[in-house]
Amino acid sequence: MVLMKNMKKILVLLSILLVSTSALAQRNLLRYADIEFNLKRYEHAGSQYAKAYQTKKTYYAAKRAAQSYDYIQSYEKAYEWWSKVIDFEQTDRSDYISYARATILSGRDLQKSSIVLSEQERALVYGNASIPMNKGIEFRPLERYNQLGSDYGLSTVKDGEYYFVSDRAIEAKTQKKSLRLDARKRMSTQERYRLNDRGYHGIFRDSGNGSIAPVSVDLDGVYHLSMPSFFKQQDVKESKQEVIFTAVLRQKQSRKSTITEAYPALYRAEVDEDGSFVRVSSLPFNQPKTYGVMHGIVHDNKLYFSSNMPGGSGGFDLYYAELIGDAYGPAVNLGSQINGPANEVFPYIHQNELYFSSDRSESLGGLDIYTTNLNLQSQVRNMGIPYNSKQDDFGYFVDGAGEKYISSDRGKSESRDDIYSLVMLYDRYKMRVMTEGGGILDGSQDLELKILGADGKELLMKITDGKVSELEAGDYTVSIKKKGYFPARIPLKVRGEGKEQEVNYTLIPIPYKQVIAIDTIYYELDKHAIREDAALKLNVASDVLGLFKDFGMNITSHTDSRASDAYNERLSKKRAQSAAKYLKNKGVDENVMTLEWRGRKELVNPCGVGVDCPELLHEQNRRSILSLQLYPDVNKDYELPEGLTYITSTEQLIEFLRKKIIAAKDSLKAAQKVEDKVTQKPVQKLQEKPAQKVEEKVTQKPVQKLQEKPSQKVEEKVTQKPVQKVEDKSAQKAEKSSENKSQVLAPKVEQKTKEGLKPNRVTKYSSDTTNASVALVNESNRGGYYLVQESWETEQVAVKRADELSKELNTLVYLIAPLQDKSKHYKLAIAKYESYEEVHKIINKMREKYKNKKMWMLDYQ
Repeated sequence: MVLMKNMKKILVLLSILLVSTSALAQRNLLRYADIEFNLKRYEHAGSQYAKAYQTKKTYYAAKRAAQSYDYIQSYEKAYEWWSKVIDFEQTDRSDYISYARATILSGRDLQKSSIVLSEQERALVYGNASIPMNKGIEFRPLERYNQLGSDYGLSTVKDGEYYFVSDRAIEAKTQKKSLRLDARKRMSTQERYRLNDRGYHGIFRDSGNGSIAPVSVDLDGVYHLSMPSFFKQQDVKESKQEVIFTAVLRQKQSRKSTITEAYPALYRAEVDEDGSFVRVSSLPFNQPKTYGVMHGIVHDNKLYFSSNMPGGSGGFDLYYAELIGDAYGPAVNLGSQINGPANEVFPYIHQNELYFSSDRSESLGGLDIYTTNLNLQSQVRNMGIPYNSKQDDFGYFVDGAGEKYISSDRGKSESRDDIYSLVMLYDRYKMRVMTEGGGILDGSQDLELKILGADGKELLMKITDGKVSELEAGDYTVSIKKKGYFPARIPLKVRGEGKEQEVNYTLIPIPYKQVIAIDTIYYELDKHAIREDAALKLNVASDVLGLFKDFGMNITSHTDSRASDAYNERLSKKRAQSAAKYLKNKGVDENVMTLEWRGRKELVNPCGVGVDCPELLHEQNRRSILSLQLYPDVNKDYELPEGLTYITSTEQLIEFLRKKIIAAKDSLKAAQKVEDKVTQKPVQKLQEKPAQKVEEKVTQKPVQKLQEKPSQKVEEKVTQKPVQKVEDKSAQKAEKSSENKSQVLAPKVEQKTKEGLKPNRVTKYSSDTTNASVALVNESNRGGYYLVQESWETEQVAVKRADELSKELNTLVYLIAPLQDKSKHYKLAIAKYESYEEVHKIINKMREKYKNKKMWMLDYQ
C-alpha cells in the first residue's frame, strides 16, 4: 500500500516535471523562433514555431508559423497554418482575411468557405489593383558584386567608382540569413555566434580598375557598417567630399548580462583620395542604447534619415534635419503622408522625387519601394512590379549614367540580399510629326498617330501629341493621318535593346488641283482634227489616267496668231473638244476632263500678229497641252498613289508621277513593237511619215536616206554653209538669201536627204549641259527641242556610249542621226524641251558656266 502511494507520488512528480519541462521547452523554442522571425529568417522561424506548436498547441505559435510561410510565399504551408489559426477563440477578422488570401494563393476555391468579404477585404484577398506592373523592364542580378553572402546598397561618389555593403569579409558556411541594418529593434554582440555566423557587414569600394576592396573607416569598435551616401555641401567654398553612413558599435557590457544591446547610428566622415573614411564624427541624433538612427542621405543641404526615436508614428519613420556646416537643425518627422505604423526605411532622392522602402500592409510582401514628390505634393505610390516582389526590396539608386539599381532578397527561400540592375525590355520612343517646312504637328491639330503590330492590329499604347512610350522587339507600322495631308504608313523595326530614341516623321499636304504637263499635241493650219502623231500622245494620256484613278485631265488649246480673235477662240475650243472626244472614245470618263481654250493669247514664240515667220514656227502655236490635274476634289482625303507608302517632300511625289508617265509611254511603245532603248544593232533606214515626221528603227545596216511621202516630190538637203548662231531676240525674220551669214534660225535646207534623221533646224551654241537621259529619237517622240552634248564619229561608238549613259543615269538619252553639217557626226541629246522659249532660257543660264563647251539645239517639230 505504501509502495503504491509512493509510486503515485513519483508519477505525479514526474508528470509535473514533464509538463514543466515541456512548457520550458516551448518557451525556449518560441523565444528562438521570435529571434529568427525578427531577423526575417522566415523559413527557419516557421519551422521553429511548428516545433513549438507540436509541444503545445497555442494561437501564437500557429499564427507566427502562418505569417512566416506567408513571407516566403510558401502558400501550401501558409494555408495549412492559417487553417489552424482560425480554430482558436482568439481569432480576429484579420486572421480570416489572411486565411482567405492563403486559400486563393494555394489555388483553392474560397466560395466553398463561409467567409463573406467586403469590397475592401476583397481587394486585400485578391490583390491590390493600385500596384502597377511594368512588363517593359526587369531587374537582373549584378554578378560583378553579388556573391554567396549578402550584397546590397549600391552607391557612387563619381563616375566609375562604386560602393556597396557586403558580409563577404568573414564568410562562413551557413544557411542563416545575413543581418541587414533596416528595421531591426536591436543588435547583440552575440548575434554573430548564435544567429548570424556569416560575419559582420562592411563597406566595399569598386575603384573601377578591376579591384574590389573593403573601405577603411576611422572608427573604433565597429561591428557593422552600412549604406554610405556621398555629398558635398552647397554654398560652401572648397566643399570637401563627405559621406554619411550607418554603423553599429560595441557597447560596454552590463554586469548582469554578457549580451549588450546596440542600435544602429549615423556617422559623418570625409572621403580620402583612396576612398577611406577619415575624420569620422557621430551625429547628434544618435542614441544607440535607446533607439536607432540609420540610412542617411543629404540633398539640398538637408539630411534625410530613418529612425524609431520616440514621438514617431510607429516603427521606423523618415525624418529630415537642416545641415548647417558642421551643425544640424532639429529632427523633423516627414508626417503622416509618408510615415505610418509600419517601418519606413532606406530614403533616397533623385530628381526631386523621394524614394523609400516600407513594409506597410498594402505592400506586395516584406519591404516594398515607394515614391512621392519630395515636396509631398503628390500621393505616395508603390513602384509596382518588377521594382517590388513578395520579399524585401530596398536601396533604390540611380547612377550618373541614369542606370537604375535596387537591392532585394527576391527569389530565395533562405534569402540573402543581392544587387539588381534594371534592364529595359522595350525601346522607348519619342515620335514627332513634322510638316514639310519643319513645323511640328501635334494632337491638338487633329493628328492621328497609331502603332500597328505585325498582325495589323493597333497596339493599346499611351500616345499623346506624337509621343509613344515603349515598344518591345519586333516589326511595327507607324500610321499617321491628318485631314488635308497624305496619310503615312512607315515600317518600324524595334530591336528591344532598352534604348531611348527620337524619331521625326513628315506629313505632306495633298497638292489639290495641281497640274503636271504630260505632252503637247499639234494641229494643221485651220484644222482641229487629231493628227497621227497627236493620237499617239493621247493614247499615252489615256493610259496615264488609267494608272491614276484619282486624277483628272486638263486640256488647254491654242492657235497661232493669224485670223481674228473670235475665229481663233472658236478654233481653239474645237481643238480642245476634239482631244476630249478622242480620250472619251478611249474609255476616259468625260467627268474627269476639264477643257480650256485660249485662242491666240498665249504664243510660245515671237510669231505674233503681223510677224513674218516660217510655217514651222506657226505650227508650234497650234497646240493643245495635255496635263494631269492632281487630286481635283479639295474636300476629299486622298491616299498616296499605288507604290508609295511614305514621302517626305512634294518633289518626291512629282518625280514618282513623272516616272510613271515615262513608264506608260514606254509601255505603249512596247505594245506597238517600237524599241525604246539603244541596242547594239545599227540604225535601219528611216521612212519619213506624213507631215515630215520620221520613224527610227535600229538595224544592222548603215543609215539610209529618208523616203519622202508620196505627196512630197522634192528631197531636202541641208546646205554645206556653216551653222550660224541664233540671236535671242523677241522678233526675228528669216532672210531668203542663202549667202546671209546672220541667218536667224538655221541654215537653208536643200531638197535632198542624204543620210540619217534630219532636224528642221540646227543651231550651235557655245554652251553645254551636265545631266543626260536615254532613248532613240523616232517617229513617236520626235516633237520638241533637243540640247545635244556629245558627238561621235561613227554610229557604233555613239550607240555604245548612249547605252552606257542609259545605265549610268537611268533616264532618257536621244540618239540623233548624222547632221548635215561639216562634222556629219552622230549626236547624243541629253535633254528635251517642249517650247522654243523654254530651251532659250536654259541655254542662257548655261552660257556663263560652260563657255568653252559645244552644244547644239535640234528642232524636230
